[in-house]
Amino acid sequence: MFWKLCKFELRSSYRMYMMFYTILLICSVIIGMSSLPEIKLPSLLKFLIDLTIIVYTAGIFAIFILTIVFIFRNYNQTLYQRQAYLTHTLPVPVWQLQLVKVLSALVWMVLTFFVTMLSVWLMMLCSGSDVFGELSIAIRFIWDEVPFHFEMLLSLFWTLLELIETISLIYFVINLVHTTYIQQYRTAIGIITVLVLLFTESAFNNLIGDSLSYSGLSLSAVIMIFIAVDIVMILFWNYASVYSITHKMEVE
Repeated sequence: MFWKLCKFELRSSYRMYMMFYTILLICSVIIGMSSLPEIKLPSLLKFLIDLTIIVYTAGIFAIFILTIVFIFRNYNQTLYQRQAYLTHTLPVPVWQLQLVKVLSALVWMVLTFFVTMLSVWLMMLCSGSDVFGELSIAIRFIWDEVPFHFEMLLSLFWTLLELIETISLIYFVINLVHTTYIQQYRTAIGIITVLVLLFTESAFNNLIGDSLSYSGLSLSAVIMIFIAVDIVMILFWNYASVYSITHKMEVE
């Protein structure tokens, strides 16, 4: 049932993302082909290409913002608005619902990042660049020149956990403002709470980092400590969300 729920969650939201992904990729192909030296464009087409470049540049920034907005809007709608009555009648425990929401958000954020990178590679490929050759050279250069391969992999894993922890925190705040304790100004209270929690976390991490800088620990040990902290926070935020949904939830 868990995997069916994951499949349903992704299928129910993919249309919103696919439209923006398609527009971004089409714009990148058009821009790349227009930069070929053997293609001479009339003035009208040059204007349209310039317009496409503007759309593409704006789309790069907009797609990340829209992905974030869609993720948290979907969470709010499926748990606390009209669709909530269907969601809460599913024969699955609440922790599975929460886990599916976190994994789905992670999938769309990572996919948005890779689609953006793909659009850049498509643009270069359509303009005649040897994308795959240059990419392989860049990967080999990074691997050869960066001596701390284990630390680099740990840092990537830590970045992924930081993303999951931020998603879990915001989900917790959405659940918090929909408890019976908060009846008015839920959006304003939610935004303020998220900002306060993020600022507090940042200050706490900086304090840990300053303390560890004098400890003489290796870089890998320091990163592993931060990974452990993130795992604890992920478990805490999701446990708090499950508790709020189970005991204090108030559907609109």
